[in-house]
Amino acid sequence: MTGISNKILLASVLGLLVALLVPHSHVENYMEMASRLLNLAPSSPSNYDPSSYEPIRLHVHMNGEYGRCHKSPYVLSTPLPISSRNYSFDSHLTDSLLSFPEIDSGCGPVVGEGTFKDFCDMGPEKTVILEDHDSLVPVPSTRTLPCSYYTREGRRITSLSNLIEFASLSSAPLDVYAVAAGRLFQFAPGKVGETFDLSHLPHPQGKKMYLETMSVSPKVFEIKNFFVEEEADDLIERAIGSSSKTHGLKRSTTGVDSEQDTNPIRTSENAFDTSGKSAMSLKKRCFKILGINPYKEDMADGLQVLRYNVSTAYKSHLDYLDMTPTSEHDFDSSRVGTNRFATILLYMSDFEPADGGETVFSYGEPYKSVKTPPTYLEALEEARAHSSLFKPNSWEEKMVAECRSQLSVSPKRARSVLFYSQHPDGRVDKRSKHGGCPVLTDEKVKWAANLWVWNGPRMGYSSAPLKHADKVKKGHKSEKKDRAQPPKGSIKVVFENKGKDPKFNGASLYYQETLWGDFGPGESHSVNSFQGHVWYVKGDNGEVLLTLVVGGGEGNQRFEV
Repeated sequence: MTGISNKILLASVLGLLVALLVPHSHVENYMEMASRLLNLAPSSPSNYDPSSYEPIRLHVHMNGEYGRCHKSPYVLSTPLPISSRNYSFDSHLTDSLLSFPEIDSGCGPVVGEGTFKDFCDMGPEKTVILEDHDSLVPVPSTRTLPCSYYTREGRRITSLSNLIEFASLSSAPLDVYAVAAGRLFQFAPGKVGETFDLSHLPHPQGKKMYLETMSVSPKVFEIKNFFVEEEADDLIERAIGSSSKTHGLKRSTTGVDSEQDTNPIRTSENAFDTSGKSAMSLKKRCFKILGINPYKEDMADGLQVLRYNVSTAYKSHLDYLDMTPTSEHDFDSSRVGTNRFATILLYMSDFEPADGGETVFSYGEPYKSVKTPPTYLEALEEARAHSSLFKPNSWEEKMVAECRSQLSVSPKRARSVLFYSQHPDGRVDKRSKHGGCPVLTDEKVKWAANLWVWNGPRMGYSSAPLKHADKVKKGHKSEKKDRAQPPKGSIKVVFENKGKDPKFNGASLYYQETLWGDFGPGESHSVNSFQGHVWYVKGDNGEVLLTLVVGGGEGNQRFEV
């Protein structure tokens, strides 16, 4: 029987077998799956000598985890098909690892629970649909989706020759990082100061790029030699020269789409560069560092350029966006939704420590501190003694104290920082809370930029996930709303502290768990909210003093204390 006849027979048998089984939720039809399985049939080119293959030893890690998830190395004693590439290679390697008895001891979705199979394929309820989803090749032995595999430095392993090449670089077992289907690679630091060599990535001036770990939890890295001063100058010039009403410099806002508000806890100015030569080059470089290849425009916001003058700042916050009641977009990235996954910060000004303007990570410990850092209270006293820029007990004053006592990154020209807003499985990393420290000098302007990279198609794109995919056809794009108008169904709400009750002295206003601003005597806030929204007035110690619920009905609403 000829080779072609063999393939036809094999395809027929596979099609019949798959038709008799319940197909995996992610596979569109059984004939397509049969075709993919057929492509996995081992083939041996005439010039390949299996006897020359030397076993490869592997240490397997779950994505983003420093420790390996099994004790002894896995030995790949039998070569994978030399012809398998990309998705078929992922399928073959996953299938091979599933035969390793130790792989299920620590490589499940939760440490000590589940199996490696369950880790690679989290099921239709937790697998984000990425652009290449239909190219994934199911694992032959389980008919589930495979993991993809990366080196410690974020290099995708796409073939047996790749695997052999990386393994040959050291006599020690090769560290391989398994990434679940629908998820993105994350670096896995084990200690502060640890570095990751990125010399495989191109640099505009031929310099060597590498990461230096500033914090393990949250994951914060300085990217050495990420960009150059000429690119910084270009971003600033374009921001200053932009006459765009939507992308030119203006007071920064918070929120998404039509629910954006000018927030009193963010006093910087921002502009967006969506298409400039330097901006596009930097965005693509960001994706390469994150192990996302090729660049995907629908997974990145425009490059945001920020200007901070004296006393301006941004209260500590998460880049991860909250679910909004009027948005169709599904922001729950722990399931099938998409949200901000990683942020890369770019600094374009030189500041001394006394100038302020740092980026502070609220849960990060000070890095490379020459002396023992002050406690928060010590830093607060120091801030009060040296700055008359802020009102006593204001959020800006407290921010200065936080910046002096926690992990903070001082602006230096052409310096850059990477941090993650999500855990590898898509859950929000609440320890990624960070803020822009107040600028304490009137002699300098802080210029910075940031790029938010999403874990899948971001809001507004036809491929973005929707909250009610069962009711709204997937890929439906909402009619564009007029951003100059209040969100449909919103209610104008005013909160005012008239100073009648001393217990509200030094109070703060919160929307759910998000600080909105100071709410001491004489303070007022006007916002667009919605029926059922819950707001809190909290005291200095965080105690809830008053709970306010927005009611229904027509017209504006007002709350006074």
